[in-house]
Amino acid sequence: MQVRWKQGLVLVAAAFSGSVFAAQVINADIAVIGSGFAGMSAAADAAMNGKKVVVLEKQAFPGGASILCGGQYAIQGTKLQKSLGVPNDPPQSLVKDLILNGHNKNDLTTLILQAENSPRVTDWVIDTFKPVFIDNKLKYRAEFEFDRSLYLKGYCSGFYPKVQSVAEKAGVKLLLGTKAESLVVKGGRVTGIKAKKGNQAVTVNAKAVLLATGGYGANKAMLVEPLKSALYYGPASSTGDGHRMASAIGAKLENMEYGKRYPNGIESAPGVATSIIQGNYRAWLESGFLVNKDGKRVVNEKASNNNIMAVLEKQPGKLLYIVLDEPSFAKFVEGIKTQGVTDAQLKEWLANNGSKAPIFAHGDSLEAAAKAAGINPTNLRATLERYNGFVRAKKDEDFGRPVKFMVREAKTTGAYYIVEQKPRFATTMGSVVVDDHLRVLGASGKPIRGLYAAGEVINAMHGDDSSPGMNISWAFTSGKLSSEFMRGDMRK
Repeated sequence: MQVRWKQGLVLVAAAFSGSVFAAQVINADIAVIGSGFAGMSAAADAAMNGKKVVVLEKQAFPGGASILCGGQYAIQGTKLQKSLGVPNDPPQSLVKDLILNGHNKNDLTTLILQAENSPRVTDWVIDTFKPVFIDNKLKYRAEFEFDRSLYLKGYCSGFYPKVQSVAEKAGVKLLLGTKAESLVVKGGRVTGIKAKKGNQAVTVNAKAVLLATGGYGANKAMLVEPLKSALYYGPASSTGDGHRMASAIGAKLENMEYGKRYPNGIESAPGVATSIIQGNYRAWLESGFLVNKDGKRVVNEKASNNNIMAVLEKQPGKLLYIVLDEPSFAKFVEGIKTQGVTDAQLKEWLANNGSKAPIFAHGDSLEAAAKAAGINPTNLRATLERYNGFVRAKKDEDFGRPVKFMVREAKTTGAYYIVEQKPRFATTMGSVVVDDHLRVLGASGKPIRGLYAAGEVINAMHGDDSSPGMNISWAFTSGKLSSEFMRGDMRK
């Protein structure tokens, strides 16, 4: 009697605590963890090919990092790139570019998959999800041999709903607020997922499980320097869930120390970055230029992000400043507003006038702005005059800035603005290791049956740094391929 009484008391107490709910069990062909571009494109393709697909998303809304990205899409080798004036952009060129930018730390298995398949996958994305690109003009990027970059109209946040809509119309079941906690393994094969939706246990049984869980930028415990001290601007949901779950069943990891850092952030809140890259892009088409705290140019402003970062880290205070006359600043503001900077924020930052981060110093002359920013005004004046001389000569003798980005001289009088440039990051390169069918590999080097991965969770494709527009391209390429591989393996 005493034992029964105690058992009854435990059940009653549990019921009152709200922790006893009937477990939900879902059966599917394919279970996807993560609802970003990689996960949703895989789900859409699998559902359109007759598979029963469920997507688990731990947040109350879908999209993950994909709804925050800047919208730059590298369309190498596609029909669209050809129509825009690049008739031949072979896989070998992309491999060479990504290895150079990734410092030969690329995972070659996934790099080859990307290079050989991204043209047809991007054509599929365009046909299936109907993205609209801003002005349909390919953008120059120093990281690439050929021009490959376009910007999604409405950026990623505007395009994502199209991808979600196609997936759901195809029959994909999306479970929001449902956090995957562990992988179910039976007989050496992954057969499902254990998850939680609030206090309710959820079990998903599946023939294949796809990790599309993103990165780990929001998890300081998984970061090392210099990434750990860089300003973060990614989603709070990027906590390395996929890496953790895969590791727990013996998966191998690689490149965990690397992340994509950009040299063009502002510290909009303590430890938090806001990207101003769209402002910079517009400024280079006016008369903007970069200087260090001594007021001197130290780098080609149109060099690769990687090269600018290397120079930035050697400067006093480990930062640079963009110098803008009135017309350049107007264009710069247009750009940063596309990235979410509000009028209220801008007003506050300008009112602080360099007294605290983010530095948006200004004055009625170049020297006044330099003083507010704490920059050597004499050197800055000399730098401006030297830069203008290069514009007139149509040649940057110091750093080789392309002439097409030196279109006019900076004004020698009138108001000036100086804005900080600090390292920022959101994307991590660390990956679970996969084979050429995107199957996750165990410690022995053999595939863990039933477990696949796509997107940022296998970002070692890029090496130690990702090139412009390649994160979106890789998300869709790996998403589509993972669907094809999972469906193919099911037929065996």
